[in-house]
Amino acid sequence: MSVDPLQMGKRSGGRADLTYSFPVGASEVFKKKGGGFVIEDASGRVEIATAAATNIIGAALLFEDLTASATEGGTTVQVDLDLSGIYELPVSGTYLATMRGKTCDIIITSNVQYANVAATAIDILEIVDAGFTNAAGTITTVLVKLFQKNLTRTGV
Repeated sequence: MSVDPLQMGKRSGGRADLTYSFPVGASEVFKKKGGGFVIEDASGRVEIATAAATNIIGAALLFEDLTASATEGGTTVQVDLDLSGIYELPVSGTYLATMRGKTCDIIITSNVQYANVAATAIDILEIVDAGFTNAAGTITTVLVKLFQKNLTRTGV
């Protein structure tokens, strides 16, 4: 794929009707060069999903880097709640073609959300395929979808 590796996000899935505005937790940092998978905190505000997150509700639509207000809920972001979408994320670890259909984790490094193909403790992402290959022949992004079997929900 010849996709700009600095523009991560949804690559397929046509449910535009499932995009809603959510308040963001205080000082949350979103980087457009990483993934935007989010969880909801106990107050209904979204936060970037970290390595241990299993309660992912969707993906924030990021068109620029965003650092949320220091005030809880002072910033809003559009969240795509289509759990069947395919997303492109930067890859942490070495992607191999044999990883297609396998599961992996998320990792946050320097505020950037990656698909961690070297870790399978939580198995929240399912690997679909390689994404962007740079001039040196290194795969720098991967296409993933949420592995719905491992998603959890909390009650009201």
